Amino acid sequence: PNDPDIGRQYGLSHIRAQDAWDITKGSSNIRIAIIDTGIDQFHPDLSAKYAGGYDFVNSDGLPEDAVGHGTHVAGIAAATTGNGIGIAGVAWNPTIMAYRACHTGCTQEALTNAVLRAANDPNVWVINMSLGNPRYAKGYLDVAISTAINKGITVIAGSGNDGTDETNYPAGLQ
Repeated sequence: PNDPDIGRQYGLSHIRAQDAWDITKGSSNIRIAIIDTGIDQFHPDLSAKYAGGYDFVNSDGLPEDAVGHGTHVAGIAAATTGNGIGIAGVAWNPTIMAYRACHTGCTQEALTNAVLRAANDPNVWVINMSLGNPRYAKGYLDVAISTAINKGITVIAGSGNDGTDETNYPAGLQ
């Protein structure tokens, strides 16, 4: 890929992305639901991939990212690759849905509603939640994630960047 910041993406070599790209770059039939702080739908590496979404913080159809975290996560997952801009997405061809469930924090209710909305989208194959907190333990969020998994959706969640041994959820859900 000719994306100028690909050299700063240390994770691509750790997951052997180049080897995977020789086999597949993903399919445009796959949709990745990014449950986070929203997505900048006009970002030059994401605008062609953006398939809409919902804002569970403001209860509207404009899941704009005022924090930047969701946009960052969406870029890692599926930035337009080979366009000479920014970074390379791990999956080149899938589209992305933005489900804004967080601002400076997330509520369990917003996360649960976002997971259920994504689980009911027949085109969503992956739900990504690059977030975690000990207080999200067991409850409606657990049921929502189980619903998504039972529908065959791959659910990915952050296990924590806080430097503690405390279990973070939703990654810690069993």
